[in-house]
Amino acid sequence: MKKILFISALPPSNKTAGCYYTLRSLDDLVNNDYTVDLIYFDSNIIDAMIPEKVNVLKKYPVKNISCIKNLPMYPLFTRRFEKHICNYIRSISQNYDVLYFDYSQTFLYSCHINHKFKILRCHDVIAQRYTRVNPILSGWVKYGEKKILQSGNLLLTPSNKDCDLIKNLYDLPSVSTNEYLKKNTVNYCSDFEIMKNSFCFYGAWSRMDNWEALVWFLKYVHPKLSENFSFCVLGGGLDDKKKKYISKFKNVKFTGFIDDILKEITKYQAVIAPLFHGAGIKVKVIDALTTGTPVIGTDIAFEGIESMNELCLFANDVSDFIKTLNNWQSIDILYKKSAKEKFIAEYDKNHISDLLKNEKLWGSNILSA
Repeated sequence: MKKILFISALPPSNKTAGCYYTLRSLDDLVNNDYTVDLIYFDSNIIDAMIPEKVNVLKKYPVKNISCIKNLPMYPLFTRRFEKHICNYIRSISQNYDVLYFDYSQTFLYSCHINHKFKILRCHDVIAQRYTRVNPILSGWVKYGEKKILQSGNLLLTPSNKDCDLIKNLYDLPSVSTNEYLKKNTVNYCSDFEIMKNSFCFYGAWSRMDNWEALVWFLKYVHPKLSENFSFCVLGGGLDDKKKKYISKFKNVKFTGFIDDILKEITKYQAVIAPLFHGAGIKVKVIDALTTGTPVIGTDIAFEGIESMNELCLFANDVSDFIKTLNNWQSIDILYKKSAKEKFIAEYDKNHISDLLKNEKLWGSNILSA
C-alpha cells in the first residue's frame, strides 16, 4: 500500500471551493487504498472536516509575519512557510512514497526537501493572475513561480489550458486532473420550480475578483435592465459593508453560506459570472454546470473548461449581458436534467487516483523527462 504525505494550504472542508477540492482529494486517495497522513494550515473561520481514514499529523496557523521573516525568499509563497515546519516535514519525508503539496502556498517546502517523488498541485498559475491585475510585478512573479515549480517531480493543474500556460511560460511539462463535482441532491421531477426571470450570482465574496465582478454588473448592466428581473447573490463572505451596498438595489437579494448550494442554484434560470480578473478554472462555473444551469459569463469565467456546450453563454461587455438577458427564453427542469447528465458524463473523470494508477509515474521525474 502506497503512503502519501499530503501537505495542504487549506483545511479540508465543504465551505469553500478550495477547501472542498482538498477534502475530495483526500477522500479519493484513501478510498483507493492509499495511506494518507495529513499536514494542513488551519483557518479561524473554517472547521476542518477530516475523512475517517486520513491521519492528521499536524495542523498549523497561518501567520502574516512569516512573509516578513522570509523576505529573502519568494514573498508570494511565504505566508505559510516556517523553518520548524520545514524541518519536521524533512524529518519524516523518507517514510513516504510521495509528498503531495496542495496549493502554491505550500510549494516553497518542496524547494527545501529532497524526495524521489514530489507532486505539486497548482490550482491556478499565479503569474497569469498578476499579469491581469498587476502587470508591473508579473516578471518578478514569473521568476519566483518558475523556481518553485521546478522543485517538483510532477506538476498537476486543473485544465489543459493551464498545462499549456505552464509550458509556454516556464517550459515545464504538467498533467491536468479534473475538479471534483459536488454531490447533486436535486430531484429532477416536473414539479421542481425554476423561478422565471430570476438569476443568481455565486461565489466566495471575500475574494476581490468575485466582488469586483458583482459591483461591475450592478453598476453598469443592472440599471439598463427591466425591473421584472430578480437577482440573488449566493455564498458566504459578505461583510456588513457589502450587504449594505447590495441592499441599495431593490430587486437584488443576498444569502449567506448555503449547505446544499447545487439545489439552490437549480432554482434559478442561470448563473451570472462577469469575471474580468483571476486565473485558473472557476469552480462556481463547474458547480452550475453540474446542475444543468446555464452560465452567462466572460471568456475568463469559462477558461479551462473543455466540456463546452449550450450551457456556456459568452458575454464580455455590457451590451452582451443586456442582450442575453433581454432575449432570455425560460428553461424548465427537464432541460436542466438533460444538460447536467451530458456535462457530468463528459467531465466526472480524470481525478488524482486515476492518474496515480499509472505505475510509471511513481518515483520518476516527469519534469526532467
